[in-house]
Amino acid sequence: MKKIFTILSDGFIRNLHPGKLNCRVKKKLLTLRGSRIGENLFLDIGVIIRSPNKMEVGSNVVISCYTVITAGGGLKIEDNVMIGYNCNILTQNHIIPHNISESIRFSGHKFDAVHIKKEVWIAANVTVLPGVTIGEGAVIAAGATVTKDVEPYSIYAGTPAKKIRSR
Repeated sequence: MKKIFTILSDGFIRNLHPGKLNCRVKKKLLTLRGSRIGENLFLDIGVIIRSPNKMEVGSNVVISCYTVITAGGGLKIEDNVMIGYNCNILTQNHIIPHNISESIRFSGHKFDAVHIKKEVWIAANVTVLPGVTIGEGAVIAAGATVTKDVEPYSIYAGTPAKKIRSR
C-alpha cells in the first residue's frame, strides 16, 4: 500500500499545475511522506523529489518547473528561496570503485547533505552537487554547476561555479 501511495503522490506532485489549492495538495502529500515544510510553498509542474522524508523546506519557497531534487543525503532549504526552471539539487552520487573491473552502476551511492540558506536565488539550469552549502542571500547564475560552498551575499557563475562579485 505504501508503494502505491508513493507512486500516486509522485504523480500528483509532478503533474498538478501550480495554483493555491494544488500547491496545498502537493505540500500535504510531501508532509505525509515525511517532509517538513513551512508556509506558502510554490511547487511548479514537473518537479521530481526523491526521498522527501529527508527534506526540510522553509516558508515562501518557490521551486520552478522541471527541477529534480534527490534529498536522500538530507536537504534543508530555508525561507524565501527561489529555485529556477530545470535545476538539479543533488544530495547523493554514485560511488566510483577503485577497481576498474567493478561496475559503477552496482557500486552503490554516497550521500552528503545540501543546505540552501535564506534569501537565495538559484537561476535556471543550475546544478547543485552533494555536500554544498549556499550562503544567505547568494545568487547562482543560470547554467552554473555548484561544486563547493558559496559565500553569503555573493554572486556565483560558471562550471564549476566561481565567485564573480559580492552583492
